[in-house]
Amino acid sequence: MTVVTTQKLLSMKIGAAFAVSIMLAMSLSPMLATTGVSRSLDDSHEMRSSGIDPWSDGGQAWPQPGRTPDRVSNPPGHVHSSDSGAGLLSIVDPVINWDFGSDPIGTDSLGTPIADFTSSLSTDPSSEERCGGDSLYTIIVQTDSASGESYMRIIEGEDSDLAWEVSLGVTEKVKASPVVVDLDDDGKPEVIAVYDQGGTLNVDAWSPRLFCSVTGWNPGAGSSQQPIWTWEDDDLMVSSDVGPYVSGWLGGHKPTAQPLLADLDLDGDAELVIAAVNENSGDPVIVALSLPSSGSPATLWEKTLDKGSHPSDPAFAQTD
Repeated sequence: MTVVTTQKLLSMKIGAAFAVSIMLAMSLSPMLATTGVSRSLDDSHEMRSSGIDPWSDGGQAWPQPGRTPDRVSNPPGHVHSSDSGAGLLSIVDPVINWDFGSDPIGTDSLGTPIADFTSSLSTDPSSEERCGGDSLYTIIVQTDSASGESYMRIIEGEDSDLAWEVSLGVTEKVKASPVVVDLDDDGKPEVIAVYDQGGTLNVDAWSPRLFCSVTGWNPGAGSSQQPIWTWEDDDLMVSSDVGPYVSGWLGGHKPTAQPLLADLDLDGDAELVIAAVNENSGDPVIVALSLPSSGSPATLWEKTLDKGSHPSDPAFAQTD
């Protein structure tokens, strides 16, 4: 089991890249030494000596960029025409079903999760159909360019209604996509937001509760909710201030790596991996956090890379 991250190396030599891989493997060696795993011949089933199944994506539609920790997205089978038998057809004439919002505020995040919040919705039986029904929801973060205030919003997927929103405060542009995971196994998914604020890396865990009635949605109810927990690090930032796209006519780009959900120790619970940058040294830093249902998360391990300046999205693979 290894967490792998590629980076824009200052030296493009293969030996340097191999050295970074060795350092990452060494940083995870305590986990490797205590994990008992056997894999079937067809690679389709995993079993642990403890009898606990490793955490997967939790059954959510698209909980994080790439959908799965290994960043591999396998599309369902397609057929070329309706005469080819049962199967999904390719979209050759796409149309827009709906367009959310009329204000000029866009979204800066590099990924958009899609989740099922049916169990988090409070409504009455007569309003179930108009209040989401069997819809999936999309989660976006929008930053007001004038005030700098960012809002995390949940959009209902059938009618593009604003179902829930909360302010994250004045932040840098939030380019890291939120991720979805059920922290307490109650069937109601939580949303984790990773962003920079005032020179500090912030990680917030929210448990959205949606409210809808015959009169429609009440997205403002989210403003009264508080995050389950917040983790901060004054020395790290998830975006980078270094590079040709930070200033000039291409300014404001700030390269940003996406957070990763993965079961690093194969204990049945997800952990969070963030590829960040040390504000003082400029070195890439890989940090793994526990994801408790309450209290404060713990730093499981942290590794500073002495090569490169811009970490790429981390990925997870079980190699042994």
